[in-house]
Amino acid sequence: MRKTIILILIVLATVQAKAQLIKEKTVDISIGYGLSAPYDDIDVVGSGFYLLGEYVLDLPNG
Repeated sequence: MRKTIILILIVLATVQAKAQLIKEKTVDISIGYGLSAPYDDIDVVGSGFYLLGEYVLDLPNG
């Protein structure tokens, strides 16, 4: 009984590992300058540099 449970767990673990294969790895980067101003008569204005980076892993379809 114990060997059967271990065998089932091993089979399930290998199926999950096979389902998680990574198809493609990409890096998505955005760089820019931001400017913000209010709609009302408030003296608050902001500007600055921004940098956004993402490491994207695409999984295969099907």
